[in-house]
Amino acid sequence: MKHFIDQRCQDFTKNQSRMISSILNRHTGKIVIDRLEVDNDLITEPESVRFHTAKHFQTCVGAPATDGTIPDEWSNDYLPINSINNSIYDHLMDSPSFSEWYDFIANAPTNKAPDPSQLSYDLMKHLSPLGYPSSTYLRLF
Repeated sequence: MKHFIDQRCQDFTKNQSRMISSILNRHTGKIVIDRLEVDNDLITEPESVRFHTAKHFQTCVGAPATDGTIPDEWSNDYLPINSINNSIYDHLMDSPSFSEWYDFIANAPTNKAPDPSQLSYDLMKHLSPLGYPSSTYLRLF
């Protein structure tokens, strides 16, 4: 039991993704590929199974239909807009301040579906204000 308590404490600081998955009872399902049929031959040797599985997923979609260049008729649409001041992006990736988080959570809509982290605004509204700064890290998952 002590091992699992220690692991939970360690996950809190070093592996928040596993901690959240554990708290929310999310478990990843796994499939086991231990045999394949290739050209009417059954393959069971593990190394060969891994090779053919990787080969399948690398080639099943096929090559891209384009080389990635933008067609001439669209090139003007992808040029930078000169009327936009580039300085508006200077602080785009800054973390929100405490008051910004507090205001956002207080004014967030209720009864909305949660994002992939499964943390709804309703749940976050029940946090103590001391939990807001640490909740900024939760939104990264």
